Amino acid sequence: MNKVNFKPHKFLRNLLAAILIVLAVFPFLASSTQAGNLTAMSDTMSRLKVSVAANHLISFTMTAGTNLIENETITVTFPAAFDTSTIDCGDIDLMDDAVDEDLNNEAGGCTATATEWGAVFASDVLTLTAPSGASTYIAGSSVVVVEIGTNATTEGTGNEQIVNPGSSGSNKIDIGGTFGDTGSMAVPIMTEDQVTVSATVDPSITSSLSSATCALGTLSVSAINFCSYTNTINTNASSGYVSRLYEDGNLRDGANDINDAAGDNDVDEGSEEYGVSSNDTTGSQDIVDSTGCDDSGTTEAASAITGSGISNAQSYANDTVPVSAQVTTVCHSASVAGTTPAGAYQHLVTHITTGTF
Repeated sequence: MNKVNFKPHKFLRNLLAAILIVLAVFPFLASSTQAGNLTAMSDTMSRLKVSVAANHLISFTMTAGTNLIENETITVTFPAAFDTSTIDCGDIDLMDDAVDEDLNNEAGGCTATATEWGAVFASDVLTLTAPSGASTYIAGSSVVVVEIGTNATTEGTGNEQIVNPGSSGSNKIDIGGTFGDTGSMAVPIMTEDQVTVSATVDPSITSSLSSATCALGTLSVSAINFCSYTNTINTNASSGYVSRLYEDGNLRDGANDINDAAGDNDVDEGSEEYGVSSNDTTGSQDIVDSTGCDDSGTTEAASAITGSGISNAQSYANDTVPVSAQVTTVCHSASVAGTTPAGAYQHLVTHITTGTF
C-alpha cells in the first residue's frame, strides 16, 4: 500500500490563496449581477425620410436587479449621420413608468441638481444624469421613456428636432450609462416615408319634378284655385344650386289670357290674376315665398311669370352648399273676375336647375 504524503502547511497555503482570489473577484461578480441587457427597446420616430427632422420616442425596460441611484447616468448614442446639434434640454422629456421626471431645463441650466435630472446632448450622445440627492430614482424593471423633439411637452414644448441622416438604411442606437444596463436597437431611414393618396369625386346633380301636370280646375270668382308639385334636388356642387322657371306665354285660350298677378305679388279672390310661389325661404328668390297653397283665405302670395325663354327665367329655389333630397314645393294659383272669358286655358312652364361646382 502506497503511503500518502500529506503536507498540511501547503494545503492551508493553497486554501488561503483560493479564498483571497474569491474575495477579490466577488465584488465584480456581485456588480455584474446587478446589470444586464435592456429589453423591449424601441425608438418610434415621427418621420423616417432622409434629411427630414423628426421626433423620437425611445422606450426600454430595465433589468429587475438594476436600480438607478443618485448621480448615475443614462446615455443614448446616435450615429454621427444624425444631426443633433440643435437639441437642448428643453427638447427632452424623461418618464419612469409613465410618470414624468423633473428635468432641469431652465435657461442656462440643463445639468443635474440635487433635485432635478440633467439632460445634455454632446457629440450625438444624450446624457441623462440623475439628481445628486441620495435616492433610488428609477427602480428595476421600470419602463423608461425618453422623448426628444417637439413631442417633449412636460415643462414646456420642445422646438427643435433631430435631423435624419442623408442616406437610407439601418441605423443603430446604443443605450448605456453608469447605471449598468446596456442595449442597442436600430431605426430605418427611408428614401421616402409618405404616400400621397388621391381620389376623384365626379360632379353630380339631379332634379326631379313630382308631376308633369298641374290642374287648377274650374276657376271661380268666389275662390282662389291652387295646384302644386315638388322639385327634389340632389347635388354635390360645392356652391349649391339654383332652380328657375320660365313660360311659353301667358295662361291662355287662343287670344284670351288670364292676367298675371299684379305688382303686389298676390292673387286676390274675385280678381283675374294668375301667379306662382314656392316654399323655399333660402336666400332671395325672384318668385315670392309662400307656405300657403291651401285656399285658406281670400289672398294668396304669388308672383307673375314674367317672360319666356331661358334669359327670362325666374329663380324659385336655391342653396349655397351641396344638398341631399332637398324638396321645394311650387304652387300655382289663380282666380277670375266675372268678365273673364270662358274657355280652356293652359300654358307650358319649363324648369331648369343649375349647379355651381
